[in-house]
Amino acid sequence: MSSRIANGTRVVNGEGRGGGDFGEGTCILVTGGAGFIGSIVTLELLVKGLQVVVVDNCSNSYIAKGAEKPESLIRVEKLANGKTGKKKEVTFYLMDILEKDKLLTIFQEHNFFCVMHLAGLKSVGESVKYPLKYYEVNMGIATNLLRCMDQTGVTNFVFASSSTVYGPVPCEQLPITEEQPTGNCTCAYGRTKYFIEEMLKDCCRANPAAYDIVYGPVPCEQLPITEEQPTGNCTCAYGRTKYFIEEMLKDCCRANPVSRV
Repeated sequence: MSSRIANGTRVVNGEGRGGGDFGEGTCILVTGGAGFIGSIVTLELLVKGLQVVVVDNCSNSYIAKGAEKPESLIRVEKLANGKTGKKKEVTFYLMDILEKDKLLTIFQEHNFFCVMHLAGLKSVGESVKYPLKYYEVNMGIATNLLRCMDQTGVTNFVFASSSTVYGPVPCEQLPITEEQPTGNCTCAYGRTKYFIEEMLKDCCRANPAAYDIVYGPVPCEQLPITEEQPTGNCTCAYGRTKYFIEEMLKDCCRANPVSRV
């Protein structure tokens, strides 16, 4: 099943390789676990008795020279030890998730019940200036994770999305609800989050035994399609890749309107 939580997080649940519900000793992969949100999530998981594996390239986290772990995770372990009275440790891998072969090795070494995906580039302003960087990194790491999950039989996935997937929302429509349409993004960062959500929906459709999400096609009364017909309501992964490329080209044009057509 798939549901959106109030803060914009997309949770996709299936029949994970570990089976059953979260329990003490369950192994969770947290990407971006050395960051601000990731370290808080890691702490809560440790306190609940779960095994936590963190993968992070520490592009936004401090790791001392010669240290095995970033400072944030060292502090998380100390806090978890104090809260539980037990020795708590995080298994940490300093690597880039774009390196799929290394990532797959980690999946093969651990029996993950769930992947909590918190990694990625996150600056709205930077994404407007360097859209291709955001598409390459954010879409690339999400694809690599889903590929590794598919190859190792892991189907529980928590994705840290963003309220930017809704685009500008009038004050009278706040707070945002589940019924608010997504896709009206105003920056490349928001679009990468939106595109990943759409990619997750396609994965759910491809495996209906584990997931259950239903979306409809364009109503017959809206045909024939004209230039004014809104795009993005695709019914297959092929159509969505074409739509995503169109949106990526628009972002490139916005970033450099003089030289791009």
